[in-house]
Amino acid sequence: RRHCFSQSLVLFGIVAARSTCGVAMAPRDDEADLSDGCLPADKSGEDPLLTGLLRHLLGQAAGPERQEAAAEIPDCLAELEEVLRQRMWHDADACWSAAPFGSFMSGFSTGGSDLDVCICREGGPKDEDVAVEILRTVRKGLRRNWNFEYKFAILRARVPVLKLRYRDRLDVDVSANNYHAVENTRLLRAYADLGSEVSQLGIAVKLWARGRRLCGAGTGHLSSYSFVLMVIFFLQVAIPDPLPCLVCDRVTGSYAVNGDTQLQLKPGRQWRPGLDTAALLRMFFRFYARDFR
Repeated sequence: RRHCFSQSLVLFGIVAARSTCGVAMAPRDDEADLSDGCLPADKSGEDPLLTGLLRHLLGQAAGPERQEAAAEIPDCLAELEEVLRQRMWHDADACWSAAPFGSFMSGFSTGGSDLDVCICREGGPKDEDVAVEILRTVRKGLRRNWNFEYKFAILRARVPVLKLRYRDRLDVDVSANNYHAVENTRLLRAYADLGSEVSQLGIAVKLWARGRRLCGAGTGHLSSYSFVLMVIFFLQVAIPDPLPCLVCDRVTGSYAVNGDTQLQLKPGRQWRPGLDTAALLRMFFRFYARDFR
């Protein structure tokens, strides 16, 4: 299943690039008669191959493997918090928590996404040295927990991380005092809840980047988070019915729409772009290839 998904990603990367404007793949000599290296669409302006492949990949990204991993999240968080209670006994009055963040929680996860967890103490210090000590304490506490497999630690990075695997189903990245990442995840979740096209387009762009091997800060490319931000900016400025701009109220934690505090974000779908995800994907590439400055 993993091999088929990887093969589909490669094909999707090629089709998406060629069917938009050759952003990531220059046209060959035998394609010189195609305007800007684009594949011809049908009379309705749609690309049936891109639409079908996109639908297939979005279905696989939300398939059984992701659902199995997502089902492990509550138990994983509970066991991490139990480790905190056991190891932080000398700080019993403090409120420690394991807060999930990242693509699993924001609604932009794909097949193979890991779970990001922030270990934090309410009102506690937020500097990097303390974060490293917290992670070392968690690592010691996990030695007797057979559900977690310790892989390795990156403690000298800007954001120190423990790399774990839970029950051989869920990859977990544990950081500490990473408050901004938790807040950013809440904002992305609010955008994803405005309309299904937001998360679908974000996932599609991430899949395209993976198919073209253009995703990953560790390899000198943009991170998947950066690609999602590009998607949201595009939806806010480049389509006829733009995505609203959300601003967080620091006091209440609610989101104001387009900066108007009287227009609070409500549950349920509140935005419709009037275009399907495949059409938005084509416009996304055209925007960043031709219009963005």
